[in-house]
Amino acid sequence: MSVMIPDTTFDFNSPFPCIPVCVWNGGKTINEMYKQKLAEYKKKKAEQKKQQKDDEQEKGKKEKPKRPAKSKRNPTYEILAKVLREEITLQIEAHRVDDILNALRLADEFDFTLILDKCTEGYMIADEIARRKVPVIVGPVSASFVDMPKLEYRNHDMRNAAILSKEDIKLALGVSGRDGASSKFIVLTAAMAVANGAGKNIALRAITLTLAEILGVADRIGSLEVGKDADIVILSGHPLDTFTKVEMVLIEGKTVYERKGTQ
Repeated sequence: MSVMIPDTTFDFNSPFPCIPVCVWNGGKTINEMYKQKLAEYKKKKAEQKKQQKDDEQEKGKKEKPKRPAKSKRNPTYEILAKVLREEITLQIEAHRVDDILNALRLADEFDFTLILDKCTEGYMIADEIARRKVPVIVGPVSASFVDMPKLEYRNHDMRNAAILSKEDIKLALGVSGRDGASSKFIVLTAAMAVANGAGKNIALRAITLTLAEILGVADRIGSLEVGKDADIVILSGHPLDTFTKVEMVLIEGKTVYERKGTQ
């Protein structure tokens, strides 16, 4: 077996001349070789950092400035902004007294135009509503119009419309339907309001002109006047009489229905 060992020599200038010193590559000691390699490493490291810095600067010059992205639209905020600018009216569905009072408080605080919808317990605080001159769309007059009675209708009173109307509140009547087909019950709703204390003229106006005024379309519909849309229903008797029949219907001045003698 043979063992290769480095050349050895004695350093007589050393404090310990008797200890051999390993010599590699033409007389360099291990310590000198380490220092040389460390210096080479530091040099390469510095060159690498400098190159990275130069590359980053060059990349920054080549990149074009990016156009800032447009902010995303928020339809909810846009509608609320229009409400606060009083460009549109806010209609709030409120049944219970605390909900109605909260809606009134918001209108007072932010100074927007308010319509109270449903207003089931409005008769309990009619004076508060009247003081603020807030219009109301009452509905339904009868809880029988609601498929599944809710907690909100627990204190429902069929005299609600009559009580509110006596406080000089601008009153309209609705059926609280899920679609337009429910409008066929609007006359019945007015008749039930009359049966529970509301005046006939008030109830009739509540489903025609007053409702149009509340919704801001009274310049076109709601009454028979020159210049308004010629959408007319001709009846055989009082609109709230259950025996009354429709004789003729005109839409934009054109007859779309006419009852025959046998009908």
